Amino acid sequence: VPPVPPAPPAPPPSTEYPSSCAGGMLGVDNPGGASSYAYGGPSCDCSFSGTFHVPDWERAIPPFAFAGCWDLTAVTGMANVETVGADAFYDSGIHSFEWPSKAKVVPEYCFARSKLTSISNLGGVDTVQAAAFAEAWMLASIEWPSGAKTVPRECFHSCSSLASITNLGGVELVDDFAFENTRRLP
Repeated sequence: VPPVPPAPPAPPPSTEYPSSCAGGMLGVDNPGGASSYAYGGPSCDCSFSGTFHVPDWERAIPPFAFAGCWDLTAVTGMANVETVGADAFYDSGIHSFEWPSKAKVVPEYCFARSKLTSISNLGGVDTVQAAAFAEAWMLASIEWPSGAKTVPRECFHSCSSLASITNLGGVELVDDFAFENTRRLP
């Protein structure tokens, strides 16, 4: 009788993210569709408060994972995260955030309408997508990732507290409305 090969390892458990929109995509799972941003964006419910710990096995934060989580104070355990979904922190209460070092893209609307005041560890980022920080009205300064050659469309739109962006020397293109309504920039 030949030996029975060992069973493959069990997949890691799935992670429950707190937003009612977690994992959704605009125009697919969001009943408001892509045009919903014109009317204030998607409306996501979230009763989570405090610090959310991302499990070690997690490699991706899904779209809208923390959208609408106004009482979210921190996210920890992001050492193995390689991708962050669009709108992950949309309309959330996150104040300070350390970008996961393995994630190379800040996706569209990632921190839009959030309470973000500071973000660090963007050094490994090579792409920032449209409206990534739009309407993050509490963001006062940011160090632009040196690998990102474009400041995309509406990236800092209506970031009314934004007074300083450093490390723009390698930027080759500033797209339409990237800094619209950012009244405090010199």
